[in-house]
Amino acid sequence: MEDKGFMVSALKYRPAVFDEVVGQQGITSTLMNAIESEELAKAYLFCGPRGVGKTSCARIFAKAINQKYIPEGTELSFNIFELDAASNNGVDDIRNLIDQVRIQPQLGKYKVYVIDEVHMLSTQAFNAFLKTLEEPPPHAIFILATTEKHKVLPTILSRCQIYDFQRIQVKDIVVHLAKIAKDQGVNYEEEALHLIANKADGALRDALSLFDQMVSFTGKDLRYESVANNLNVLDYEYFLKVTDYVKAGDIGNALLILDEILQRGFDGLLFLIGLAEHLRNLLVSMDASTVRLLDTTDQVKQAYLDQASQWTAKELVATLDAIHKGELAYKTSKNKRLLTELTLMQLAAKHMEDGAALEKKTPRETPFIAKKEPQTPSLGAAQTQPEAVKEKILKGPEVSEELKVEEPIRPIIEAIQDEPAPKDDSLDLTSQATEPDGDKITEVENLRASAPMDPSSPPRKRRKSSAFSLNEMEEAHDLQAQEKVEDEASDHQEEIDPARLKTAWKAYADKMHDMGKFSFYSTLMNNQPEVLDDRRIRITLENEVQESDLSTEKADLMAFVRNELNHPGLVLESVIDIEDKGNIGFRTPKEQFQEMAEKNPNLRKLTKQFDLDLEY
Repeated sequence: MEDKGFMVSALKYRPAVFDEVVGQQGITSTLMNAIESEELAKAYLFCGPRGVGKTSCARIFAKAINQKYIPEGTELSFNIFELDAASNNGVDDIRNLIDQVRIQPQLGKYKVYVIDEVHMLSTQAFNAFLKTLEEPPPHAIFILATTEKHKVLPTILSRCQIYDFQRIQVKDIVVHLAKIAKDQGVNYEEEALHLIANKADGALRDALSLFDQMVSFTGKDLRYESVANNLNVLDYEYFLKVTDYVKAGDIGNALLILDEILQRGFDGLLFLIGLAEHLRNLLVSMDASTVRLLDTTDQVKQAYLDQASQWTAKELVATLDAIHKGELAYKTSKNKRLLTELTLMQLAAKHMEDGAALEKKTPRETPFIAKKEPQTPSLGAAQTQPEAVKEKILKGPEVSEELKVEEPIRPIIEAIQDEPAPKDDSLDLTSQATEPDGDKITEVENLRASAPMDPSSPPRKRRKSSAFSLNEMEEAHDLQAQEKVEDEASDHQEEIDPARLKTAWKAYADKMHDMGKFSFYSTLMNNQPEVLDDRRIRITLENEVQESDLSTEKADLMAFVRNELNHPGLVLESVIDIEDKGNIGFRTPKEQFQEMAEKNPNLRKLTKQFDLDLEY
């Protein structure tokens, strides 16, 4: 059986004339005009990425130069000399070339020398070639080709006409592949050809190699699913699903899709890059004037248009920015899968209903106590006390004279009236308050870290097991920071402009909203600052939760406001206003103790006697 042999498509369909060159119409038309007008330069430089037709155009151009000077039917390649600079990059190779240049052509008018991968020449070879390139014989024309123009010496570049070959567009590759498929009798889906063209990344030679591979794999039946599986590329359907889950705030299904992608062997970075490209296509689809930038089939383009209608441009830009940050952190991350999942969770969390995903949660629910008549603390191991007993305890020292109380609390009362009683760690002071329905709500769970004591009282005893308290360390740190700010502001006497302050405040609030910190955004928008003097502002908060949020973000907030107002010593004070809130108020354990101590000073004596602290 005669073996006809197989020729790869990249060689079989290599262009032989300018009209067959794909995607470089601007360059081919310029070269054809130069031949027609006989305005030929002595040196040309063809540069660009691989597989875009540089060498093919050099050969076609070299043949076309002598076409009008050689009789029809004569072989044109006799006047063309090719040199591969990758393997002939020494001075001796260039000297041999220079010796050949001196000989006039035996046929035709010009001798054309094509030097491929010219950037591989050594510096000495470039210098040896420079003189000949600057003043070549009239019959010599040089065509240099390279993929790395920046490696060519500037003295060489200045003596050449430079033609930059561009990456071939997807649509041009698809049209060319369709012609070849029809010529070979291959059944195909247009989406499959688009997939091959996208995978080739603008290189027609790569596209032809992939085409041959897919034809062999599918048996001349190119279907989108089979091509996608064999090329191991991420299907756009994956990104459509992930984007829908992100928009719906469905973290679970988004993570399942990501797991399926990773199980197929794809890298997390490739997924992030593909998702960013998908969102870019959605952004492009929003404007009728930019839809043409989508290099895809009409069916896929319609899918982009449908999904883009569910998004706003601001949401897409913010999502792209978050993905970009994930890409930057990917290379340095030690747990790359976790980083990819975290990025995806952050994107989905921004679209949860009412911003629930990023709302800060308090560690425990603190009961709100109606501001009614003062309630009575219960002491130590005492059980439920009659109302009369509780009232007497709060009235003062005469309680031991008028009331007969149960034995478990008698030592405490005696300690308040007379000499200090021996310390009894089994006693515990708690405070209870009753709601109108009779349910008891604990106001003070354990009075062990109270409000500051009376300055005239002797210093409280410290526990032997601790040399210092964490609260004191934090207070000292805050004091040092405050003194530093005051030092910076000592020379700043300008008044604070309320209008500029309001603008800066709103700008930071909008920043918090864009970051998904909706709770703190609400706090800033509902509580505007007021100017106290030339370096102090104050914000009135509604509850302790807002104060906790403020303390977390205070440093960044003040750094932003100081920079906007050009006021390095600006100080922010915060107060909690629980007045005028109806029947419901909020008081910290510290505030509750102070209120009770004002009505019954003996409580202070009790805390000092038993070395009690408030725990809150």
